[in-house]
Amino acid sequence: MVNPWLPALLRCNVAKAVVTQPTLQWIDRTAGVAYVTVRQPLRAFREFLDAIDALIAHPAWRPGMPVVEDLREASSTPPANCETEWRAYVATRGPLLGGCRWAVVTEARHAPLTPVLETAAADAAGAVTLQRFGNMIDAHDWVMGSCSVNKIHAWLLVLLCPLSVA
Repeated sequence: MVNPWLPALLRCNVAKAVVTQPTLQWIDRTAGVAYVTVRQPLRAFREFLDAIDALIAHPAWRPGMPVVEDLREASSTPPANCETEWRAYVATRGPLLGGCRWAVVTEARHAPLTPVLETAAADAAGAVTLQRFGNMIDAHDWVMGSCSVNKIHAWLLVLLCPLSVA
């Protein structure tokens, strides 16, 4: 059986990255994975939601496309009103998100985000399936599905497709 993710391991066909400070979002068309990176503290949670809107508006977006959200460079303090805004957002954008797998990559210093992420996961039920990870390899493995060889493919995808832009 040929793994559908194999072409992504050979080359990365990345749609043009869109920079909206302090976020970066892009779609890897070959792998069929969308990315959101929060690189600086958010002034307002709306900045993050605008990044998701930019992904959804991208011609390569498809409902159900897996998302890897990288918070490793982000502040460990959740923005004010983020839970209320997220709840309203997934209520209106749920059909466009299509039940996608949404991996959130954090570091140990992001422990204050745990209650927020747990609430976000519960609020998004049906619109997205949200899971938190401590590294990119496990996040990619999970968004790519349950195939036993996906761990190796996820590792190679992380190596071959840089997930942050300098």
